[in-house]
Amino acid sequence: IWGGVIDGEFIVNPTRKEMASSTLNLVVAGAHQNQIVMMEAGAENVLQQDFCHAIKVGVKQTQLIIQGIQQLVKEQGTEKRPLPKSFCAPEPIVERVRQLAAEGIRSVFSDYTHDKMSRDRTS
Repeated sequence: IWGGVIDGEFIVNPTRKEMASSTLNLVVAGAHQNQIVMMEAGAENVLQQDFCHAIKVGVKQTQLIIQGIQQLVKEQGTEKRPLPKSFCAPEPIVERVRQLAAEGIRSVFSDYTHDKMSRDRTS
């Protein structure tokens, strides 16, 4: 969800015009069971308790969205599709890459004259 604080009140999904006068710009992405996946915020003189309240409201709103999605899934009776098998390189190619990488790594880490920057240039 996206939220802001306008006149001391937390507004969920405010308009851009409302955000122009907001003292908090908060984005909260959540998962089920009140988990926060990502949070981003910008603020101007917002009290800690107001900020914490805004986060709690944001998490509550994400839970409402998640519950709505779960209800739609239940009503439609659809299930997740299995992922197709990802690409696997042929074993000779994997072995050759492993061999080339090992040689480079061994040469860089066995030469103790390198510092961090010169190690990056030689690899």
